[in-house]
Amino acid sequence: MKKTRFLRILAIAVALMVVCGCALAEGGFVDKVEAVNGAINSFAWGPIMLVLLVGTGIYITIRIGFLQVRKFGFIMRNTIGSIFKKKAKDNGKNLTPFQAVTTALAGTVGTGNIAGVTGAIFVGGPGAVFWMWVSAFFGMCTKYAEIALAMKYREKDENGAYHGGPMYYIRNGLGKSWTWLAVIFAILGGLACFGIGNIAQSSEIAGALNGLFGMKPLVSGIILAVLVAIVVIGGVKRIGQVTSYLVPFMSIFYILCGVVVIIMRIGDIPGVLGSIWAPRPSPTRLPPPRSPWSRPCGACSRCSSTPSSSAPSPR
Repeated sequence: MKKTRFLRILAIAVALMVVCGCALAEGGFVDKVEAVNGAINSFAWGPIMLVLLVGTGIYITIRIGFLQVRKFGFIMRNTIGSIFKKKAKDNGKNLTPFQAVTTALAGTVGTGNIAGVTGAIFVGGPGAVFWMWVSAFFGMCTKYAEIALAMKYREKDENGAYHGGPMYYIRNGLGKSWTWLAVIFAILGGLACFGIGNIAQSSEIAGALNGLFGMKPLVSGIILAVLVAIVVIGGVKRIGQVTSYLVPFMSIFYILCGVVVIIMRIGDIPGVLGSIWAPRPSPTRLPPPRSPWSRPCGACSRCSSTPSSSAPSPR
């Protein structure tokens, strides 16, 4: 009963954040949030944090003997390959391996692989691709360590559903005296989910629909809120079921589009690879990339030279 009530409250909160994100896309509030967020990110994601993240990945990779290479076949058989396996019966409360994979991919394809990569290349130049390859390779073992800890220290409730994550292995792994850190992580993680997982995406969707089809952001926000609420109220199992149907098609479409672009520009591949490996001086500090549907702020030279229209032509 308590869990159902919590899910309803969470769905309402998420829906409100989605509507707010779409409504705020009409004004300059999102641009101000991006400016503040950029200042914070420049500190939080500075050299020290990047060294710690990549360094931790290198350390774990060496300690466990390059697991991402040695066990690559096993990983593929038990994730993507699980599509073709007969599903084992459970209590209906937990995700299958494939649903877990698609749920993770749902928050990665698009937000990270398109927007994140584009922003990295825009700011750091083609050489940023190489460092993304390096961090991704060693980051596999960092993610493996996180999942292993989550599995070891997860908890099972009275309904047979498992609950885990950093807040659980901080408390259960480090000891009860570290409960305060687990609570702080849970609170900050929850707040980050509202901003990262709702406002930014819903604002971009609203801006795209408004620019391409003239749909008002408030209308698209309400539609998104209803769809999100239907999924979230069903709990983690419903989320896994929805992503298991949507994400494969989304991923296939994403990969096919990438292959088509590569084929169309096949002659440019040697030059692209050369630009990635070529040594380059440190790039000058550039403003963060703006959405093509965002209104110009008028405060910088890049925006002052931009036409005043709030959306690109559908052509």
